[in-house]
Amino acid sequence: MVIAPTFFREGAAGKKLWINPADVDIETDPRGRPVGAKLRSDGQPVVIGGTEKMSKSKNNGVDPQIIIDQYGADTARFFIIFAAPPEQTLEWSDAGVEGAFRFLRRIWNFAYSNKNEIGVYQSRSKQEPDEYCLKALNNEQRDVYREMHLALKQANFDLQRLQFNTVASACMKILKALEQQMVIVTSDMNTKAVAITNGFSILLRLLSPIAPHITQTLWQELGYGDDILSAPWPEVDEAALVQDEIDLIIQVNGKLRGKLRVAKDADHAMLEQLALAYPSVEKLLAGQAAKKIIVVPGRLINVVI
Repeated sequence: MVIAPTFFREGAAGKKLWINPADVDIETDPRGRPVGAKLRSDGQPVVIGGTEKMSKSKNNGVDPQIIIDQYGADTARFFIIFAAPPEQTLEWSDAGVEGAFRFLRRIWNFAYSNKNEIGVYQSRSKQEPDEYCLKALNNEQRDVYREMHLALKQANFDLQRLQFNTVASACMKILKALEQQMVIVTSDMNTKAVAITNGFSILLRLLSPIAPHITQTLWQELGYGDDILSAPWPEVDEAALVQDEIDLIIQVNGKLRGKLRVAKDADHAMLEQLALAYPSVEKLLAGQAAKKIIVVPGRLINVVI
């Protein structure tokens, strides 16, 4: 069910004359809360009613064609899917539509800002398989690659539960991961091209049921293929989800002092040694022995002094 704000004026005999939200300018306080509204045609105040189900009787419906004409059908589709899961109420928001449009524009801009990297990879003769190139990623690249496949794994699970709104949010996470991938410094540009090309292919295929027009256009223009609908559904790289190293928070007397990257299978004694050798911890100890070292596996090390 789609709901939207209502506006009205008192007519003859107390009858309410309902006014469409598209014809109203809303005044807000510094926190963005509505404090008043005026009819655009005459500049006179109107009463702000409650937020209710869109209906002809309350004149609070939104014509999808207006959204489509201004932003395109993909924006309208993405906003509706992202705003709420199918079984919950969807509150219409012009700001939400703007946000959906900005996200799709980010995808478009990313594609054309990096079309050379993707194009070079697509056109070159593959002397090495993708798997080899992906294994050559440095630690920072591998972390971002892992985040992308974690988002894909969750999206595939949510699709089975018909939770389409979280699939849309997974697309946002993958785009963010791809943007992070581009700013990572690496001496091997070939691995970056492979990571970007594979990642953007996953993003386009995951997004295609929600925003079919932009994804089909980019799929063709970037050289992935002729028809995105005939492409196989993206699969999770399970090997990418396995972590050889993890980040642990370093604390001194419960206060954050930094992060430490360690081998996932490092034992308790090794973690204690690494914590005591951490620069900020070593400085605070000033040659003294720690009273106690608390290790919370997979999370943190707290040195008590």
